[in-house]
Amino acid sequence: MLAPASKVRVSDSDELDVWVVGDGTPVLLIHGGFFCNLFRPLVDELARKGGYRLIWYHRRGYNGKPTGPVEIPEQAPDVVKILDALDIGKAHVVGHSYGAKIALELAMRAPTRLLSVVLGEPVLALHIASEAELGAMFEPVMAKVQSGDLEGAAADFLALHGCTKELMDRALPGSWAAMVRDLPTWFQVEMPALMKWKPDPARVGAIQVPVALVAADQMPLISASRQLLQKWLPGSTVIEISGAGDHFFPVKATAGTAAAIDAWIKSQDRN
Repeated sequence: MLAPASKVRVSDSDELDVWVVGDGTPVLLIHGGFFCNLFRPLVDELARKGGYRLIWYHRRGYNGKPTGPVEIPEQAPDVVKILDALDIGKAHVVGHSYGAKIALELAMRAPTRLLSVVLGEPVLALHIASEAELGAMFEPVMAKVQSGDLEGAAADFLALHGCTKELMDRALPGSWAAMVRDLPTWFQVEMPALMKWKPDPARVGAIQVPVALVAADQMPLISASRQLLQKWLPGSTVIEISGAGDHFFPVKATAGTAAAIDAWIKSQDRN
């Protein structure tokens, strides 16, 4: 991987690595949990299309850099600091999974910095299921965490999305080793934050920037979250990903994801 284009300090203890490729319309990508390099193949595919200044970064706690407790809303200002550091006024923002939650928070908190936002399957867990139901869903995973078997817990968590470490390593070589390195961030920092995150529907419904909702995974929790966002944001657009079959569409259907995002951005630039 190329060396980071810059490092941006976002807190007293967190300095983020930031990469920039290409020239043109700014597009910033926010990765989800587990796989901090998940967007790299998509960046390469979009770069080949030309006309984009592509920005991606490792969020707090990733790439072997531990972090302390941080809630999802606290990570939205990190994006603003990155844009400021790069002297970018507005950008299209694409978030995947946990990163889509951050992108949604950004749309509520800093809409003037956005050209549009693409929400790649954020899970509105507490709006869809009770805490008891979520606890039961994740109980086997957390039991392994508590026993110290983080790799086993990670494999079980991937299985919830119909995925395995072998599949991910084929799609994104080296991803499992990187994931194992960053497991403490996911299980000790982000899962607790995820279990607290419950955005206000009225604030979501007040979002004025153009919103696209990715449709790929049909897992009940994910599809129900997408339907709820469509209800709250009736003006949003659902974009289908050609060739996608599950939650890890950025690497399993890279060409289809790039084509969908490219078409979405060009449609917004024409407006």
